[in-house]
Amino acid sequence: MSLASLQASLNNKRAQLQQKNAEKQDYLDTAAHIKKLYDRMKADKQTMKDHKANLKTFSKENYTEFKGNLFQNIYKPKLTDVLSGYDDVISRIDYNLDGLNNMRTKYENKASSCNGPIGILTSGINLLVTQIQNWTN
Repeated sequence: MSLASLQASLNNKRAQLQQKNAEKQDYLDTAAHIKKLYDRMKADKQTMKDHKANLKTFSKENYTEFKGNLFQNIYKPKLTDVLSGYDDVISRIDYNLDGLNNMRTKYENKASSCNGPIGILTSGINLLVTQIQNWTN
């Protein structure tokens, strides 16, 4: 092997490394973007839970200003319907949070796979953490 062929091989390996690092950064950027969406949706879920709690509190209070049975017969049953609607919305948000979390993990694991054998171990740990997070959110 000549010096020129070794330098050409070294330059080729550097180019491959730069390409792999760029690929890894693209995956990490995508994962970061998904994380922003996840955080926003998680905040929206908390907002929905707060609205639901406020509505529950409102429905449990007694209002003496109402004359007759209008509140009990008209408004209170409607509040029950609205509360069940909040449950549906919150469960759909949960479903979407899990999907976003899984996609973020997918891209983080693709980035980890660029690190060779240690990246496979990192991906396994990341997948386990994501599953636990999906169960508890």
